[in-house]
Amino acid sequence: DPNGTYSKTRVVCNFIGMVPAMDPKFVLLVVVNEPTKGNPKDISGGKVAAAPFARIADRVCKYMKIAPDRPGNAFLNNASKSKLNALVSNLSSNEYNAEVASGTSQGIVPNLIGKSLKNAIKIVGSNNLKAIYDGNGVVVSQFPKAGSPIPSRRLIKVVLSPD
Repeated sequence: DPNGTYSKTRVVCNFIGMVPAMDPKFVLLVVVNEPTKGNPKDISGGKVAAAPFARIADRVCKYMKIAPDRPGNAFLNNASKSKLNALVSNLSSNEYNAEVASGTSQGIVPNLIGKSLKNAIKIVGSNNLKAIYDGNGVVVSQFPKAGSPIPSRRLIKVVLSPD
């Protein structure tokens, strides 16, 4: 209020969060100054600023190629995780500077980042690999990383996010 007091009719709503929640890469603050819809007594940051926060965070994640950790995109349940851990125990997490853009080289994991699901499936198949796909849209992360040696079980994890 211009008088230096709290206003009973004018409000500012905000919502802040770390994205993704489980392994934060950035912090986002959304501030809505004097929202026009609703009763000022019933307006809150969760009601006004949370939806724009989600839309902005989703776009930033896509731009930065960060895999979301939404409950709907959860990779595996606990029972499946223990089975997968046995399968991927031989996966190498070593990173090399070389990345394979075409996905046709033998002996190293191809680069799937930014590829559509259809193209990722083709590249995985042409390299005689097996993959576990999580999500839909474009590839935002993979394990092992591109350029790493192909694991002995020839199994990779691919995480996708909507375009």
